[in-house]
Amino acid sequence: MFGAAVIGCGLVSKVHLDALKRLESDGHVSLEFTCDVIEERAKQSMKKYGFKHYTTHYEDVSRSKNVDLAFVLLPVSSHHKVSIDLMNSGKNVLVEKPMALNTHECQEMIESMKKNKIVLYVGHVKRKNEAYRLAKVYVDKHISPVYLIKSCERWYGANHFLMNLWRANPSLSGGGIWMDIGCHYIDIFRYIVGEMKNIYLMCNMFPEDILKQIKRYEKEWQQKVKDSYRNMEEFESYIKKIRLEGNSLSSIEFCNGALGGIDVGWCTKSPEMYYERTEIFGHGGIIIIESHPFYQPISPRIKIYLENNGGKWNESFNLPFVVDAFYQQAKDFIKAVENRDCSSAFDGKRAIDIVQAGYLSFAKKQPIEIENNGDDTF
Repeated sequence: MFGAAVIGCGLVSKVHLDALKRLESDGHVSLEFTCDVIEERAKQSMKKYGFKHYTTHYEDVSRSKNVDLAFVLLPVSSHHKVSIDLMNSGKNVLVEKPMALNTHECQEMIESMKKNKIVLYVGHVKRKNEAYRLAKVYVDKHISPVYLIKSCERWYGANHFLMNLWRANPSLSGGGIWMDIGCHYIDIFRYIVGEMKNIYLMCNMFPEDILKQIKRYEKEWQQKVKDSYRNMEEFESYIKKIRLEGNSLSSIEFCNGALGGIDVGWCTKSPEMYYERTEIFGHGGIIIIESHPFYQPISPRIKIYLENNGGKWNESFNLPFVVDAFYQQAKDFIKAVENRDCSSAFDGKRAIDIVQAGYLSFAKKQPIEIENNGDDTF
């Protein structure tokens, strides 16, 4: 049995904590520490989920002899230092995506993993969504070669900037929607289709739209503004200074000749209007996936059209809930630790390599060739 700790008890921690509670019931982990710089959050999470201890200092987790697995659920800017410190103390680490602020930080994290002979696992949880797992199976067995893969995901921008204020600060987040959500699809595209050859990225941001969203839902979200800012004027001034992209559209060429497109944005006009759709077209058929926010107990949907199946569509509605992907991810993290499988860390770095190639493309207004100079061996 592995001792587990959670570093960061903010918004995304609930799905990880729920997963760990299920793993405890299965007899796979013991719940040792919750940690957050806000003491009350760490304490509440400890009590709610039945952990043994709470702390405001992750160094306490590093020193504990009872912790084997550390879940780092912090702003991106903290991933590098906290993960390395934990790995240097012998802890296996699952770090939320994006892996780090840049390729250099990712490589240093990998070097720490190698030096300490432990596992660093990156939380690209879409791979654990059963719809995407099935898509991979059908592509490999029936649809390959893929000609085209397209993904679109929409979020409500105001909600992101108010519930996760660090996302609007590039020194903490590393970027906007392309970094935050685009990295998921970069990983999924590589998982399903293969390596990428070049990328062309376009981005924009409309801070005035965020302000309209806040004013439209003033009762709920103006209170959130008051919780973090002295007044609405201070918040408006902050939002107007944002230079992060709120919408991004990329064109991708794969090494095998397939084409791809990633379209992600914080631009819906209603807090209920989340949208996620992936389409895969190949020699043997078509796959369409529609999914839901990670925190909702709703099943994704997958429609599959196979030419060798009489040209009929087959559709599945009864897949595991999207949120169950976090339970599967935690199980796979444990399996990776048991087998010393370090591939996730290299996949995490590769996603950041391509994110940065995308930003360079946007800055230069031209396609950028994607290089692969990293060491992907343990």
